[in-house]
Amino acid sequence: AYELYLRGNDPLLLRSDSGARAGLEYFRRAIALDSNYADAYAGLARMHMRIAFGEDTVPRSGRLALAERAALKAVALDDSSADAHEALSSVRKDNYELASAAMELNRAVALEPTNARFHEGLVQLYATTQQPAEALAEGRRALELDPLSPTANAEVARALLVNDRR
Repeated sequence: AYELYLRGNDPLLLRSDSGARAGLEYFRRAIALDSNYADAYAGLARMHMRIAFGEDTVPRSGRLALAERAALKAVALDDSSADAHEALSSVRKDNYELASAAMELNRAVALEPTNARFHEGLVQLYATTQQPAEALAEGRRALELDPLSPTANAEVARALLVNDRR
């Protein structure tokens, strides 16, 4: 189950809808082997979110409902899983429940403070809620944690833009 979980988290899978569908299948297979694997449910939620914004045969609202169920299951199985809280944050953010999204993402950061992806998510939330100084601080933190990350660099750029520092 863990090996399937790792395969589902391969960043290359996120570059296309077909890759995201492959990731979705890895997480489903991991859950079939271990139905109590919270992080696999979190991965399932992330892939449903990814597919919801691409070409899909399932209506976007249906895909987002699947993501929410998987994220809630992940948190219910393991409240100490940072990935579970980050997945639930993504769902909440997409539903414009920004206070709840921030609470979940801050919980993920508290559980796993060295995960650059979580800090990148905070940049997006702070930019959306018009907190430019906080967005820039989180962007710099993400870049500090993963200096070669293209997404961390992109989030710093976003933070600079919301701070009118082009």
